Amino acid sequence: MTIQVEQLTTNEFLWAKEWIKECLPWRDLSFPEEVEELTEKEIISGIKIHYSGGIKQFKLSVEDHIFPSNS
Repeated sequence: MTIQVEQLTTNEFLWAKEWIKECLPWRDLSFPEEVEELTEKEIISGIKIHYSGGIKQFKLSVEDHIFPSNS
């Protein structure tokens, strides 16, 4: 059995930080500057818990921001 480890691309990581800043207070963070100290693992965990649809939906949403569909 293999365990799949979620990872974020550079763009996804940047979008995640912006999303967290917009959602402050988040976890024990109160200031946008504190978001910069979060690890990728902490950000992924937060997305899984707090983003509607989890990490899969977050990745789809980010992809749509980076490559908007023309429909």
